[in-house]
Amino acid sequence: MTSNHLLLYRLAELMLEQEQHILPVDVLFDDEQIGDFVKSIQIDSPYQQMLLEGVFTESVIDEMLYVSFSVEGYFHFVLGKVIWTRAEGLGPEFLKSIIEKNALKGVIEGVEQCLLRDIDQDELSRLMWLIDQGGKSLEATIFPLAHAFIQLRGRVKSKEDVYASRVEQIGRVLSELLAESSANDIETVTKAIRYLDSTQNREVSELIYTLLNGRLTPNSAQSCYLLAQSVKYIDKNLRAQQLQLLEEVYPSFEKNEHLQRFFTSMGAQFKSEGNYEKALFFYTLSLDLARTLFGEQHLSTGIAYSDVGSVYSELGDYDQALRYYTTSLETRIGLFGEDDPQTAAGFSNVGAMCSKKGELDTALGFYSKALSIRIKSKGKFHLDTALSYTNAGSIYSKKLELEQAMEYYTKSLEIKESILGEFHLDTAVSQTNMGALYSKRGDLDQALMYYEKSLASRLQHLDSHHPDIALNLTNIGAIYSKKSDFATALDYYQRVLDIRMHSLTENHDKTALSMVNYGSVLAKLKRKSEALDYYNKALSIYTRVFGTEHEKTVKLLKRVTELKGEV
Repeated sequence: MTSNHLLLYRLAELMLEQEQHILPVDVLFDDEQIGDFVKSIQIDSPYQQMLLEGVFTESVIDEMLYVSFSVEGYFHFVLGKVIWTRAEGLGPEFLKSIIEKNALKGVIEGVEQCLLRDIDQDELSRLMWLIDQGGKSLEATIFPLAHAFIQLRGRVKSKEDVYASRVEQIGRVLSELLAESSANDIETVTKAIRYLDSTQNREVSELIYTLLNGRLTPNSAQSCYLLAQSVKYIDKNLRAQQLQLLEEVYPSFEKNEHLQRFFTSMGAQFKSEGNYEKALFFYTLSLDLARTLFGEQHLSTGIAYSDVGSVYSELGDYDQALRYYTTSLETRIGLFGEDDPQTAAGFSNVGAMCSKKGELDTALGFYSKALSIRIKSKGKFHLDTALSYTNAGSIYSKKLELEQAMEYYTKSLEIKESILGEFHLDTAVSQTNMGALYSKRGDLDQALMYYEKSLASRLQHLDSHHPDIALNLTNIGAIYSKKSDFATALDYYQRVLDIRMHSLTENHDKTALSMVNYGSVLAKLKRKSEALDYYNKALSIYTRVFGTEHEKTVKLLKRVTELKGEV
């Protein structure tokens, strides 16, 4: 160990012993290991180097000189090594004792770093034991458990190797964690998944959800929440069965925050399946329970209002959707004020409904308010700010102010490419927006280039049958149709229809949209009888999902009637 490392380690050790993250310099003078370093005023002494480099900070308090670590995260890292060394040969009870009895600020983070060292050595026993203990110990296990899921084992050379290694590792961790499943296990894995999502490790989250099936018993609201979250990642033929099972068990559960979260997840799954009636049912249960548990002035209640509004939006009832989104916004304003990032999301939702109602200037006002909040609170170079640039750009595009739309879309794309890279899923969304804008400007070659970039980005991360791949292929097919290359357009639309039949269901409204697109190209190829067959299938789905009065149903019925007159 070098002198610098010894100094770092010993200072953290003394802080742990004295349960203080800031120590009088005088105390260090008499320490046998580092006293001479601290006493030395030579510019090249380890202590003076640490001060010059900004690793340590000295401060005067009540006429006494104190020293502390300048960077909190670095202190936690060094403290983790101290704890890990001291815990060698001892059981996990030692770590539990530190967590519960040591008053040092940062001790939880130090134990986290200790557990990370365990995981790097492929050792999970202390982590699993602390999870089982629950209580304060759980605070130190969430980040290490997330790290354990990410850890890759063995030789990894190709994309296929990464996937196989990840599946093996996640399966192993889940097997150890859920060997005798408890509420602590469920709570910790739920929070670990949230952490992974927040750090853009969504591919890992999706694999965890996939592998949870068969390992969890639906015997609590917490386990049912995880199983509901996993529905979208299992075979489509099993989804209805899984959702039906979850519907059968929940009435016996206690009405608490876990059940409210379960209702929200069920609503989201039914919404993604295109079953908006069931989605509305569960989102309404979630809202009612949130109001009972938390009252009107609570973020969970505000989010629940937004969820209900989102279903009315899908159903085309924009007035009702706007009412729910407005209530959500009012709740957020009451909780956080008008200039908080949480409130920015509320402004965006209301803006989206105004946009769908054709009230573009009003929508732009709400989107601009959200953008202003995010620039002020998070800066011009943040992913949330990029989202607001996209939203505002979409309004300028609808207003046919295409230069302004291009400016906003370009800003959004530049932020995402710089932070996430060119081949990230969120970057793909901005690439798609750019393609749509160039298409609107009539520059079909540029539109095609951006759509193909977006497709390449998504193919690096998603299965070839993923719904987002279908969206890309639809966009590319539309460009070929505009270019009057109907044979190529038909090929792309056929691929989209195959994907949606595979990944969704034959009765999903997005599958119906693919049938309409496919039929439209058949009609242009003068294959009108075949086109009519696809239109009629789509019309049947729209009628069942949306009803006869919905805008989509009415428009398609008109096209069917017109085409019948031509056959």
